Amino acid sequence: MGKLSKGEGDGSSSPPAFCPSCGSQVSPSHKFCRHCGESLVGPDAAVPGRDTEPGQGDDSNNFPDEKPIPVIKAKPGGKLAAASLAAKVGGKGGSGKRSAKQKGDDDASGSVGEADGEPSDGDGEDLSLMQRVSGQRRLLFAGGAVLAAGLVVAVLFITGVLGGGPSESETKAFRAGMASRQGLLLAELKYRDAMKTARTSLHRYSVALKAAEAETKRINIANQPLYDACSSTYSNISCPDPTYPDPPKVPVVSDEVAQLRKVANTMQTLGATVRSADPDGALKPFYAQLTSAVDQLQEDATYNADTLTKGVTPPQGEGSGGVDKSALATLKREGSLASIKALNAEAVMLIKQLGLKLNEFDVPGGTDNNPDDASLTT
Repeated sequence: MGKLSKGEGDGSSSPPAFCPSCGSQVSPSHKFCRHCGESLVGPDAAVPGRDTEPGQGDDSNNFPDEKPIPVIKAKPGGKLAAASLAAKVGGKGGSGKRSAKQKGDDDASGSVGEADGEPSDGDGEDLSLMQRVSGQRRLLFAGGAVLAAGLVVAVLFITGVLGGGPSESETKAFRAGMASRQGLLLAELKYRDAMKTARTSLHRYSVALKAAEAETKRINIANQPLYDACSSTYSNISCPDPTYPDPPKVPVVSDEVAQLRKVANTMQTLGATVRSADPDGALKPFYAQLTSAVDQLQEDATYNADTLTKGVTPPQGEGSGGVDKSALATLKREGSLASIKALNAEAVMLIKQLGLKLNEFDVPGGTDNNPDDASLTT
């Protein structure tokens, strides 16, 4: 072990010693620097200083008016081990007692307190707590990552990106449904043609009837004075005999009625075919919209055929026939069109989901096989 200076232990006066690491003044009896923890024995022994008065000579080695400033050296694997070591060993030399403030400083600095640099019991508990919290955070992070990955995989399976694509049965069922849709669109076009012809004929009749009534009224007003004069008892004036316009004949709508009934019968048959299918889950909305559109078209065609038969009396012989305006006012219009729009949207979504090509089908964004039908209606 190295020696500090002469006079140690016999009470004789000796020059002050200083730490070879931080330069702080230390007691010759100390084995470690109380400020930085440096060893004061062996090769790292304290360096004797010059015998000078406070405030004179080299200021870097004399600090008589300053309190010791802890210099903390961190060791790998330990928390503030060097500072704690210096404080622990320093308490055994010098005066042998430490002030409350010095103890508080050591406690606040989180000193470890053993000469071999191992953590104290309190620090071990802190370290264990930190390890547990860190482990819990890692578990939470890992659990969240697994959950997010599961959600992504589920979405990919639902959208058909994963899972090997659509099965042959799904594609076959979809194509069968699209064939039924094509039959619906054709029947809906015939329905619209029949109703357009019937409405046009009835509109022309109504215009002609109003014109004939207006002409008849005009003739009556023009000849009213002659009527009044000839009706007098003492008048020799002949009563007028004007020519009145012939009333228009009621249009014959029997062909349109027959066409509507044919559409209704076709939809009845098509509806039975659609209902006999047993589509998978992804195809159920498509088939539901198809069934709704078929039923609606069948209802509209049947009702309008019955209403035209009741509201229009065809001319017979010399008669002009008759029209029930109140009945004809209840004729249905495009009731199935809303269902067909929804059906078209479902078809486009399924084509994409099944990995098929839009240009293979008569749908919005695909190939328009008939510009007159409602295949592209959205």
